[in-house]
Amino acid sequence: MNRISKYSFIRLCTVVVLFIFASCGEDRSGEYAELTQEDRWIEQQMQNIYLWYYDMPTVKEENYFAEPKEFFESLLSTKCRDGEGDHFSYFESDKTDNSATDNSLLIDETSSYGFDFMIYNDPTGTTAHKMARVLFVLPDSPADEAGLKRGDWILKVRGINVTDNNYGYLLQGGATTLTTASLNSTTEEGEIVLSWGEETTLEIGASRQVTSNPFYKVEVFSQSGKNIGYLMYDHYSPGPTDTSTEYNEKMKQIFGDFKSRGVNEFILDLRYNPGGVMSCITELCSFLAPVQNLGQPLFSLQYNNLNTNRNTTSHLNANLAAQNLGLNTLYVITSPYTASASETTIYCLKPYMDVKVIGSTTVGKNVASLGIASPYNFTLHPIVATIYNCKNQSDYENGIRPDYFYNEFSNTDPLGEIGDPQSDALLKYTIQWILNGSLNLPTTETGIASFRSNGRELSPHFTTLDHKRARGNILTE
Repeated sequence: MNRISKYSFIRLCTVVVLFIFASCGEDRSGEYAELTQEDRWIEQQMQNIYLWYYDMPTVKEENYFAEPKEFFESLLSTKCRDGEGDHFSYFESDKTDNSATDNSLLIDETSSYGFDFMIYNDPTGTTAHKMARVLFVLPDSPADEAGLKRGDWILKVRGINVTDNNYGYLLQGGATTLTTASLNSTTEEGEIVLSWGEETTLEIGASRQVTSNPFYKVEVFSQSGKNIGYLMYDHYSPGPTDTSTEYNEKMKQIFGDFKSRGVNEFILDLRYNPGGVMSCITELCSFLAPVQNLGQPLFSLQYNNLNTNRNTTSHLNANLAAQNLGLNTLYVITSPYTASASETTIYCLKPYMDVKVIGSTTVGKNVASLGIASPYNFTLHPIVATIYNCKNQSDYENGIRPDYFYNEFSNTDPLGEIGDPQSDALLKYTIQWILNGSLNLPTTETGIASFRSNGRELSPHFTTLDHKRARGNILTE
């Protein structure tokens, strides 16, 4: 019997005993109420604020004896979003530290080596082992200090081949070793042959709390008479905590610098951005939208029919005109992990400017969640509102499709350093698009399979990016 079902079983047995006592004339209703109060509080909140409250499954009496997390998840609609169900609402156990939530803890909120990765079968096809491909390394993390780089392939952890059973050791733990190797590609008789290069062993320190500001890479590229601004924006956060605005002030400074350097084209890199606090969307869009549209509506939030008084509209901030870049066109880099506030930015700028997208179809999260703290040491994060643009449209629940498709996760081409205009394929292609007006890339998703420069098709089994996608478009009150 697993932990959850055992917990529920014990609570259910307790209530049976209480009913037996009640049948003997002894009033034990107070103990029954105490046993079920957490779940009944959850139900009460959900029946009021949950966007799809009318689609919640029927609660049976025995359901009230489940653990709170299990009970919360049992209430989520399975019919919404054209039958896909709600996989965005989530439950969070409260931290022992009651200080403001830390918005900059990206990979793990308590302990991490500080890198994102994907797990693949051995791309050479010569073993049954799994391999971890490094996607993103946070500055000043144990991974960064060990010399781990984006694009590295990890073959072993603790000297043991990576498998389905041990790749969790790449997430967190004590000081350890990682064995990496390059993936080499040659062509023999017209066939691509992949092989592993010389192995390197890296010593990595113990995992720890890893933080990062949202501005992973800020650059200006001057080519062919154009000054191309580039921002790799990692997550939407006003500051290191919910109560600070340090990052918003930094963003204002960054765009002021872009403007002073004569930036006349702009690339917004959202490929790994899962979203975040929605107030940051208005700030970012106010620097990017055409200056004549400042002050106009950007997006609106529509709650369920029990909470129409909460409906709000956010406007582009006219007070940021001094840092506005005066653009009419915006280039955005996306991936299958671009979600929530990132998608809202793209979708809600489209009525005002030509937003050109390159990469992969995004997640499709056109809804927002609200954190509801309980008196029982947990917080609910139910979906509470649908997001609409200024034309009252919200038709991106199946994701935003790019104009040109390029999926860096699906082939063995090397992953260059993010922000390097030569080795970072997505950035390189975007700059070519700006300079030439078009690209020799697929314009449909089915064309991706046939577009590989020197590698093979890959299909990941697991990625650390997955858990981030639900936690975006966060409302604060």
